[in-house]
Amino acid sequence: MAHRLITRALSVPGASVHWYDKPETPPVGIIMRTRFSETGGMVASLTPLPVIGVPVRATRLDGVDSLLSIVQMPRGVPVATVALNNSTSAALLAIRMLGISDTDLVSGMSQYQEDMREENMVKGEKLEQEGVVPV
Repeated sequence: MAHRLITRALSVPGASVHWYDKPETPPVGIIMRTRFSETGGMVASLTPLPVIGVPVRATRLDGVDSLLSIVQMPRGVPVATVALNNSTSAALLAIRMLGISDTDLVSGMSQYQEDMREENMVKGEKLEQEGVVPV
């Protein structure tokens, strides 16, 4: 596959600069999951590629500091952001972005959504049978 998902970034500023600014780098969704959330902004400032920030609960502030450091990037340094500790949604967002030019990814995403829909219907029916959710 011509695409790569980077699921971990180096925490040392400058250590990964040599990779992100290479012209031969293929289209990539970069998922940042780090307690040093400013890394997402650093990477976004170095690459024209999409960056997805995943804030984590790593401090006494229960992740609010991580969330704010990702969403408060300066104008011109966009970093997409998902919910706290939600790397699954970040990966799915990256798949959707890459799906713009890859019909196999779109097909896989459609199947994933249908599977989730069916799974949720089964769970809902079970809750109704147990009387947890009124019919």
